[in-house]
Amino acid sequence: MMAILLNTYRVATNVTGLGWGRRLTVWTQGCDRAVKCQGCCSPDSWSIGTRRDLDPETVVAWAAQAGTPDGLTLSGGEPVLQAAAVQVLIARFRDAWPAADVLLYTSLSLPAMRRRAPALAEACDAVFTGPYCRVLPAKPLRGRSNQPLHLLTALARARYYAVDSWPMRSQMRLLDGSMITIGIPDMAAIGAATRHFAQE
Repeated sequence: MMAILLNTYRVATNVTGLGWGRRLTVWTQGCDRAVKCQGCCSPDSWSIGTRRDLDPETVVAWAAQAGTPDGLTLSGGEPVLQAAAVQVLIARFRDAWPAADVLLYTSLSLPAMRRRAPALAEACDAVFTGPYCRVLPAKPLRGRSNQPLHLLTALARARYYAVDSWPMRSQMRLLDGSMITIGIPDMAAIGAATRHFAQE
């Protein structure tokens, strides 16, 4: 039987700005929103064409080499477009680390996700929903305040119940030959630091 491959935009281990603890984070390739979100942080992930196909087993093996992850974060692109492959990745991840949580970002509403990919919604502990809206402020773990967090399991409720009080967190990482920011930066703090250094 042919392996189900996941078309990926990026993969990173030990990510601390996109969920609880240290996480394996996978950005899928492809977004089918008719109107692309202005200001999206990963427009290179929009194209539906293949970027890098990976076996979910390979992705889990990379995570194992980096240590024990506290969770798996799935973003994009739009992960729901590849629901079957994403579900395989989640299953392999849970086999390896049953105490970890799965957090998924989708531009869909939760009812729309459940209609389109019910088994994928069932496989997640927590889901951020809704499109990126540039004119709204950012909040912890998500780009904009219109993106609610749905806590679907007891594990998610234990880990994320106070998420709105978390600090804004981001990391600078070298991935695929480029220096990128992972997470949601505290732009107010960055602006204050920039002004401080400009005055020195």
